[in-house]
Order: sequence, then structure tokens, then C-alpha cells
Amino acid sequence: MAVDRGSDPERTGAAPASTLPPAPRGLSAFRHTFRALSYRGYRLLWLAQMVAFLGNQMNFVTRGWLAFQLTGSATAIGQVTLGWAGPMLFLSLVGGVVADRYDRRRLLMAVQAGQGVMGLAVGLLIVLGALEVWHLFLAAFWQGTMFSVLGPARQALIPQLVDERDLGNAVALNNTAMNLTFIIGPSVAGIVLATAGAAWVYALMTLCFAGVVALLAAIRPADTRPAERRPRTGMLDEMRGGLRYVFVENRLVATLIITAAVPIVLGFPYQLLLPVFQETVFRVDPKGLGLMYTTAGIGALLGSLLVANYADHEDAPQFQMLAGAGFGAALAAFAFSPNFWLANAVLVVVGLCSMAFFSFNTTAVLSSTRPAFHGRVMSIFMLTFSLLPIGVLPLSLLTDVYGARPTIGACGIVLGLFVLAMSRLSRSA
Repeated sequence: MAVDRGSDPERTGAAPASTLPPAPRGLSAFRHTFRALSYRGYRLLWLAQMVAFLGNQMNFVTRGWLAFQLTGSATAIGQVTLGWAGPMLFLSLVGGVVADRYDRRRLLMAVQAGQGVMGLAVGLLIVLGALEVWHLFLAAFWQGTMFSVLGPARQALIPQLVDERDLGNAVALNNTAMNLTFIIGPSVAGIVLATAGAAWVYALMTLCFAGVVALLAAIRPADTRPAERRPRTGMLDEMRGGLRYVFVENRLVATLIITAAVPIVLGFPYQLLLPVFQETVFRVDPKGLGLMYTTAGIGALLGSLLVANYADHEDAPQFQMLAGAGFGAALAAFAFSPNFWLANAVLVVVGLCSMAFFSFNTTAVLSSTRPAFHGRVMSIFMLTFSLLPIGVLPLSLLTDVYGARPTIGACGIVLGLFVLAMSRLSRSA
């Protein structure tokens, strides 16, 4: 995707290099990959989000386990998940306005504290023997509401903590933290569930969010670039202003967001349909399912590290296009893999290309957005992830009718062709 990374601060949000500590020079390739961590404020945010992602992963695993234990029904897991997805779908635009109106660091502290309170409440209900499924639904709804502010505020805070030249590296390292917890979090939750019980998982999760708040509180004003000042209007006016900025005034950002939305609908549902491949295609036991998730997670981790090293490369738009097309091609290759072990090898490529594509895309969106609109633009961008549950339903129906291989294979082919077409369109944006 062609992205203008020029020196116009009004367009890109870049600030003079003197406003933040200069990035290190002449370092090894390893240190170059992690260069955004040289900024004290970003380093604290990165650590905070690592701990927060760990708490969220433990929550997702344990919440689904509890829903099934309470009801014996897989449907209950889906119903609880909808409790999380609903607020994300309907409140993300509001969250973007809030992220542009108020101090983003303080917002993050309040939201993470709210998640900690939710974990404490669920843990107490478990200890008292009073937990019911509707409590889990309310907890998921509360978490979805918090996420509608958390996502835009966190992404919009990053450009205030690093220079423009290191923005892509910072975004990629944020995804690296998330992918590490995708691998670690479920394992930690499983061990604690098996040895101590669900209440202790929620106790540990509450401690995680307390630590997150402490880390965010340690970020000093000197660590951040002030947000762009702008006149306040009504919330609905600001919401409309954000939509107008994306879809009328900034054609490039609109193209990038649309380009991200389709892979979410066509690509990411494969993760939720992996149990179908495990049971009906490869015919392996549940350990095989865990292995498929793990190999995809390892690939995603490698993809985020790759982008951390090349996010500021002059050919980053071409890398993004190749990653998106590779995501589609690898997904089709996985669907038609003749055996389980080859499928796992291909899943590493699927994870790598998908995460590389979204890391490059997020960086391009932030780099092409005026600072005053960072929160609202990222809320529209994050809104695309709410489409995942919508995409799963029709694809699951097609899977029941035609089978997993042709359904996911066709999605991969269409996805790859779509990314190539949008890449050509974005060159004229």
C-alpha cells in the first residue's frame, strides 16, 4: 500500500526529533529490532500492555471453560462471546471520540482498573459458589465496553511516546507483546485451572491489571508529546467528523481500513474453525488442535518481529502487499494440505503473513492520520475486528454444506486477490 511518509507534520503527526529522546544509532540488528523500547514512556506502555494481554488471555480461556462447565453446552461459549463482541461493534466509535477528548494515559489507567474490578468480582462469585452463566455474559459485556475505549486510546497514545521514524517499530513491538501472550497466556491459565482452580486464575488476573495501572502511572509528562489541541464540539459532531475525515477527506486511510476489514472477515475465521479441521479433516486428538494454535501463534510472533525490523523501510508498502497476498495464499495451502504435519508447517506461514500484514497496515493508518484524529480513526480501524463474529457464522454454514477444505481454501484465494487489487487502488490514493 503506498503510504506517504513525508515530513508534513500536519499530515503524519511527526514532531521535531528534539521533542523526544533520539533513537539510538549504530546498534546491532537485534537492538535495532527493539529500538522503540529506548523511549522510557513507550517502554512502560509496552510492559503494561504485555501484562494486560496476559491477563486478557487468561480471562478468555477461563471464561469459556467456566461457561462450558456450568452448562455442558458449547452454545453457551458463543453466547458469552457475543457479550464481548456487542459493545465492541456499537461503542467503538464512541471510544474513539473519548480517546481524542481526554488524556489517553489516564483513560488507559481507568479502563485497566475497570478490568481488574471485573476479574475480582468474578473470582468472588466463584469462591462464594454463586457464579452463573449470565454473570459471565455481563463480565464479557463489561470487558467489551472497556475494550471499545482501550483499543483506540492505546493505539493513539503510541505516536505521543515515540518519534515518527520509530512509529512502525513501536506498533510491531506492541503486536509482539500480544503474540507472546497468545502463546503463554492459555498455558498459564490451564496450569492454574488444573492445580488451583478458576478463582485463582481470576485472582492472578486482578493482580495483572493492578500491575498495569502502576506501570501506566509511572509514565511522566516528560515522556509524552502533548496531544494536538482542538476546539470541543458535541460528541455526535466529533463522531461524524471522524467518519468524514476517514471516508471523505482521507482516501488513503479509508482504503487501508477497508483493506484490513476483508481479511478479518475472510481470513481470521480459520482460527475458530480449526476444531473442524482437527476432527473431520486431519482426524487428530485435541493435542493436535493445541499444536495447530501454537504453530499459528509462533508464526504471528515471527511476523511481528519481522515488521519491527522493517516497518520504517522505504519498501514497507510493498512488504505489506506481499504479506497480505501471502496470507491468502498460505491459508489456501493450509486448507488443501494433504497431511497434518505439512498443515502445521503452513500454519507458521499463515500466522507470520497475517500478523505482518496487520502490523504494516496499522502503522500506515497511524502515519497517514492527523494527530487530532488518531483516537477516532483507530476506533474505526478497531471496529473492523468486530466483524470477526459476523464472518464466522456464514463461513461455518458453508463449512457444514461444502466442507472445511473448499470453504477456507476459497476464502484464502479471494483474500489474496482482494489484497492485490486494493494495493493497486491505493497507489492512486
